[in-house]
Amino acid sequence: MGIKPQLEKYFQTIKINVMEKFKRYTFRSSKQHPELIDQIKALAIEKGQSPNSLVEEFLLDGIKNEHKKITTKQKKDEKWVYIDLLLSDFYELYATTRETDYLNQYSDKDRFAMGKLLNIHKKKQPEYDSDQTRRSFRAFFENVMNIRSNQWIYENMSVSIVLSKLDPINTILRNNGKPRQVTSSDINSIVDNR
Repeated sequence: MGIKPQLEKYFQTIKINVMEKFKRYTFRSSKQHPELIDQIKALAIEKGQSPNSLVEEFLLDGIKNEHKKITTKQKKDEKWVYIDLLLSDFYELYATTRETDYLNQYSDKDRFAMGKLLNIHKKKQPEYDSDQTRRSFRAFFENVMNIRSNQWIYENMSVSIVLSKLDPINTILRNNGKPRQVTSSDINSIVDNR
């Protein structure tokens, strides 16, 4: 199920508002800058077109530009909806493992951190679609919520902590939930390199 149906009504409203603003702007411009209308008329005569068709052409160009802005905004809004979906998974798993709700849900800080995590994931797994990415994040969060070997991470668990401690968390997860133990060969290699 895509995100698009959820936003369709919202963007239809934006499109209507943009059209109304554009019409008001064009009307105001013609009143405030009558020389614009004269320039359009002169250009129309030069091109062999009627002034009205040229005005319509300018209006269409303006509408196309507004459509580009709306499309860009729509992509950004779809990304935020998706980030909120990932956050809801995180909060659900947090509540399940901690038996308490996560405080400050959907804060800007959490959204920003989740966006960063999503960008990191996209670089590592560019072939994943949105469903695969969500499943991947959910599996990762399940593992992260069960880290008990690092008490500080466990007690201070948040999306921003996951982002800031991503490397140590990944190391713990690779070592089956245990922090990496320093071995005597590690110590010897450090001493030998001095």
